[in-house]
Amino acid sequence: MSRCAAFVCLLAFALILSAAAPAEAAETDSAVYVELKDAAGGMASERWKLYGASHALVIGIDEYSAGWPRLSNAVKDAESVAAELEARGFAVTLLLNSTGDQLRSELRNFFAFKGADPEARLFVWFAGHGYTEFGEGYLVPADAPDPSEPAFRAVALHMGDVGSMVRIARSKHVYAVFDSCFAGTIFNASRARPPAAITRAVSEPVRQFLTSGDADQEVSDDGSFRQLFLKALNGDEDADANDDGYLTGTELSLYLEDRVINLTNALQTPRSGKLRDQRFDQGDFVFLLPQPEEVQVASANPEPEAAAGTRALPSMDRDLAVELAFWDSIKSSDSIADYQAYLGSYPEGQFAPLAVARIAELEARVARLEAEQARLEEEARQRAEEEERRRAEEEARRQAEAEVRRQEEAERATQLAALPKPPEIDPAEQAELALNLNRNDRRELQAALTALGFDTNGVDGFFGPGTRAAIQGYQGAKGAERTGYLTASLASSIVAEAPKPEPAPQPVQQAAPQPAQTQTAALPPEPAVSEAEINGYIDSNESALRSALENYNDQHRIILRHSGSSTLSRTNFLAWRVVEISGSEAVVGVSYQHRAGNASGGGTQRFLMKWTGSALEFIGYEKDREMRRTGG
Repeated sequence: MSRCAAFVCLLAFALILSAAAPAEAAETDSAVYVELKDAAGGMASERWKLYGASHALVIGIDEYSAGWPRLSNAVKDAESVAAELEARGFAVTLLLNSTGDQLRSELRNFFAFKGADPEARLFVWFAGHGYTEFGEGYLVPADAPDPSEPAFRAVALHMGDVGSMVRIARSKHVYAVFDSCFAGTIFNASRARPPAAITRAVSEPVRQFLTSGDADQEVSDDGSFRQLFLKALNGDEDADANDDGYLTGTELSLYLEDRVINLTNALQTPRSGKLRDQRFDQGDFVFLLPQPEEVQVASANPEPEAAAGTRALPSMDRDLAVELAFWDSIKSSDSIADYQAYLGSYPEGQFAPLAVARIAELEARVARLEAEQARLEEEARQRAEEEERRRAEEEARRQAEAEVRRQEEAERATQLAALPKPPEIDPAEQAELALNLNRNDRRELQAALTALGFDTNGVDGFFGPGTRAAIQGYQGAKGAERTGYLTASLASSIVAEAPKPEPAPQPVQQAAPQPAQTQTAALPPEPAVSEAEINGYIDSNESALRSALENYNDQHRIILRHSGSSTLSRTNFLAWRVVEISGSEAVVGVSYQHRAGNASGGGTQRFLMKWTGSALEFIGYEKDREMRRTGG
């Protein structure tokens, strides 16, 4: 059975901290002493007490009751670790097949009470299922349901909660080992460099963690990781990188990473690191390894791990061992500073040529990267310049086009200003236009003037030169100003003074013949026309009407000629609209557009048109301003 399948991880969680155990844990009043060296690993300078007490909480879960697979060796591993730690003088609490409530309570009490001692160290081992989801890790207690159920997140213990618990301990050192695949978010995974020797730096507060596998990996449930762990603690494996008789958390992590990766052909890759908290990432946990009996030194207060206390250093070449450990820690580094530090300590060292070559390689890589960065920056600069040039050209083009438009508009304004103003309408003419006389009104006035002796040269409803002369004659006879235009009072006077025809006498018993028509008799009726007929005719004969209108304007040259110029403009007639209908006559409005030289204009004009019964004929302009020019 695997302790990790898919996202399911068995976590062997070993925290070596200074913390408090539950009430039932046995206490051992023991201390750990170390020989302090200088930073370069030289001669011992003093013997120093590192820990005043050691406590352990060991947890193993095989029996899962809510759907998780049963494990085979989690409890066995926990029992073996607990026995070894007790033999080394740790006060151990063993917790087997615990529920979620029990797990939370024991961990919190452990960190709160045992962790109250600043000189103590803690070891917590967890063996059981683990689970990872979206990069978040969980410890799975015996009563946790399947992760698909919302209750799982209420029962399982989130690793963020573990991170909070380890912070409440006042003890200096914390070490966590997870015998499983695990994706946690509370510590930074890293491959640290082992110290050259035990110095006071190791006493700084630290919370260290170790996992036997990475997220999504299969971690075997055969006890092999526990076996390697215990062998390292007993000195059976070469885990002490600098061979100084002390096994630090950093050295243990490096050893287990290398051994497990090699034994599993990289299928299982342990990860180690420190808590993501600057208060707890400086020191290093320290184990005292078993010592040969012949070099034991008596101690007033020995550590149970080594009954006789500290030991003298072996006779092997310490400097070479330290150098090897140093090189092993940096040989895969991409930092030039690491290799320069090695050369600074070992300028004639075994790996000095390799360090020099590695520095040259990294410097060449840096040079290539800098050259590539320079090339990219130059390309970016050129693109920016090209874009700026394009924007400038576009802006210049827009300004040039705007200047051309401004000049064209100024030229048009100058040409329009140079055009002669249209002649002003005579006020007398305006007064007559205000009477809104239709053609029948005009015929009646022409007939009345003729009857009064002022000949209009015809009764046709158009006020041409003959009619204007007759009006002037009547005005002169009345002592009025001879304008040739009617006023309301003058028109009423003409109609009132005109003689009315006398009816002929009728025989008594015979039908009287119809009296002869006088000059003022009504004209014969003309065929009436409707707006629908006119519109229908216009729609069907617009081309012919347009041609007739153009011919009419060419003949009279009224719309098209500009005052003071003999140049005729080109005129387009755009739309037709019936304005008024009276009998067989209609007033039709026509909109037009004309152009003379570089000037253009337009407007509307109203024409009188006569319906002949089958067609429309042009009679003249509705207001007849200029008919006197044509003799109409």
